[in-house]
Amino acid sequence: MVISELSNSCSAYAAKNIASLLIEKHFNYSTSELILFAEQEIKEDQIKHLKTDLNKIKEGIAPQYVIGYTWFYGLKLLVNNNVLIPRPETEELVDWIVSKHEQESNIDILDIGTGSGCIILGIKAGIQYAACTGVDVSTDALAIAQQNAKLNELIVHFEAFDILAYHPSKQSKLYDVIVSNPPYIPIQEKASMDKMVT
Repeated sequence: MVISELSNSCSAYAAKNIASLLIEKHFNYSTSELILFAEQEIKEDQIKHLKTDLNKIKEGIAPQYVIGYTWFYGLKLLVNNNVLIPRPETEELVDWIVSKHEQESNIDILDIGTGSGCIILGIKAGIQYAACTGVDVSTDALAIAQQNAKLNELIVHFEAFDILAYHPSKQSKLYDVIVSNPPYIPIQEKASMDKMVT
């Protein structure tokens, strides 16, 4: 039902991924578990909530915002419209940093524009002994990042900070790694992009 409903608004691959997310949210099953429990009766209210979410997605709201979370680097991360949805390609950045520094026991890492906290939390998950800090100008984004740290039982320091107003001094903390992955799509390209992306 879900895949056929989405066939006009996205690719078959995307529709299948969205269906998996919706099934996980509404029925608490993975795709493989759904096959095992295919005969189980579905409640009417579950179908109603599923259809409500499906309609929001068909209207162009990103599935991760509708569902309220996404998966990134093996971590379940809460997302809402105060943060950008982590991109799969960003996992490559996290993996590169982790592979370069995972053997180091005393390393300070700063993530600028942390948003949901995906990058710094992924790094912390991969480099257990790293001292990790995420900064963002948005306190709403930081609230989500802090929830994600708690959800994944990771200790990361988050701070409201405008990096554009930063003036280093002799007392400024030094970091071994500084990472940032800010929005990089030019505003003039927005009109030609898929609504779910923008």
